[in-house]
Amino acid sequence: MSIVKTFISRMGSSMKSISKSDISESTANLPSVTRNHMAHQVEDVLDERPVLAQLQETIESTTEKLEKMEESERFLFTRISKYRTMLAEEEMRVHNGKDISNEEKERLIRQNEKYQQQIYDVMDIHKNILVNVELLRRKLKDLEEKKADMLGKFEECEEFVVASAKFELESPSDESMNQEEHLEMGVLKRMDSDEDRHVL
Repeated sequence: MSIVKTFISRMGSSMKSISKSDISESTANLPSVTRNHMAHQVEDVLDERPVLAQLQETIESTTEKLEKMEESERFLFTRISKYRTMLAEEEMRVHNGKDISNEEKERLIRQNEKYQQQIYDVMDIHKNILVNVELLRRKLKDLEEKKADMLGKFEECEEFVVASAKFELESPSDESMNQEEHLEMGVLKRMDSDEDRHVL
């Protein structure tokens, strides 16, 4: 899920100068040019909601796979327990049976040894399934944490866009930028160029 990691990183870098504890106050303290520039970046990130849908699909498919694996694990555990009980009873019958000939006893012992080996084979399969169940559980937990992280960042981004739009509506309109704003815009453009080169 490298696309999800990249996406979360993008969301974080877009909001890096905003305090999570008070997004509205942090937004108010930003210069207008910076706020507008960040708002455009954040809106681009919010347009990528399909990433969240893809993550949800992965969670659902992983959950389904885990449920099937757990069902197989329970089935094999029950069968192994049942076979071991039956084999133990058969061995007691062979060793305690007085009306069984020596040849019959030897045949039953060989047969029981064969069954025992088959049980060991099934036990190996069961162990492998247990390992896969644990791996799937960890993967699912990781996916759920990523989803929660993404949802939290989406909320932060949406809150910032709303706050930014509010301040733009409340601030007086001035079409001519002062020298400081021009300088700030140049710095922002250079930062974007540096980030693009770093990504490439």
